[in-house]
Amino acid sequence: DLAQFMVQNNLTAKNVRERGDELSFPSSVVEFMQGQLGQVSFRRVVFSI
Repeated sequence: DLAQFMVQNNLTAKNVRERGDELSFPSSVVEFMQGQLGQVSFRRVVFSI
């Protein structure tokens, strides 16, 4: 999703690094970066008990 967002908005990796605070990323990208998608991390499982 991040790659599609970058292509659709004509962004480079440098643009994303420099303007990341200004950009409205898709929720799927935000959730992935926050660790909310995919397997639950070992740390989250172990330390939530």
